[in-house]
Amino acid sequence: EAQSVILRRYFLELTQSFIIPLERYVASLMPLQKSISPWKSPPQLRQFLPEEFMKTLEKTGPQLTSRIKGDWIGLYRHFLKSPNFDGWFKTRRKEMTQKLEALHLEALCEEVRKLCVCVMINNC
Repeated sequence: EAQSVILRRYFLELTQSFIIPLERYVASLMPLQKSISPWKSPPQLRQFLPEEFMKTLEKTGPQLTSRIKGDWIGLYRHFLKSPNFDGWFKTRRKEMTQKLEALHLEALCEEVRKLCVCVMINNC
């Protein structure tokens, strides 16, 4: 039982150390909220560029949070070519696109609300 808990904690920490740099980079692909306008289409996510991601690893890679030494760059290169990455990234991209669309809809609703208030005030 105790060994099982230790192993689970170990793999959780290892997984988090691995995924945090990916999450941080993917979050950077999201446009700034100030770029969302009700008068334009929702902004698009920036493209995931593997080499750009690799450059971020020097300053934010798992070697900073994990005691495990090894070829992290090689591991990421293999992961980025795997079906596991493809599935993970498709899910994250879908979530972020939905968030952008929701923020755009909020901006549209706010403009409609302002317009309705303006019309109501002028009709009184």
